[in-house]
Amino acid sequence: MAKPKLFIITGTSGAGKTTISNAIVSKVKNITKVITCTTRPMRKGEKDGVDYRFFTKEKFESFIRKDMLVEYAKVYDNYYGSLRSDVEDAMESKKSVLLSVNVAGALTFSAKFRGAITIFIKTPTLEILRQRLEARGKNTPEEINKRIELAREELTFEKRYTHIVVNDKLKDAIDEVKQIVLSAVKD
Repeated sequence: MAKPKLFIITGTSGAGKTTISNAIVSKVKNITKVITCTTRPMRKGEKDGVDYRFFTKEKFESFIRKDMLVEYAKVYDNYYGSLRSDVEDAMESKKSVLLSVNVAGALTFSAKFRGAITIFIKTPTLEILRQRLEARGKNTPEEINKRIELAREELTFEKRYTHIVVNDKLKDAIDEVKQIVLSAVKD
């Protein structure tokens, strides 16, 4: 039986990391996903405990004070992070573990968990990223500009990851990540 692996999927906002992560969990046996906690408002169609775990800013800050998070970051005025207990429970499950986190969180995780397989998801260009963010219809032009500027900075870290996947066509990106995961769990 193959030893469970830790997969960390990251990328810029709008690159598709959450969609790809959810597809991998549904298509690959013996893999579980740690659900990221956030203080951002729930978007239409999202479910608490499925897409994210939604908390108030006060509750999240209590997690920080009590050292209950493996990693966290404040992005676009909202907190994102992973509860230590969720990560430990997932890793004890005897399944491979998948985390879908922002770039700052991915760097923290990969430093703490040597041997993690890191996958950076990006769009072919920043202009395509802008188009995707605009098509979402969830952000103001000012927020989109902030996300593009942060994406530009985050892209400078892509070489630190085990794999880089360009999400030009979603199905192809999902297939590529699935092959990365399947190859790793065979080792």
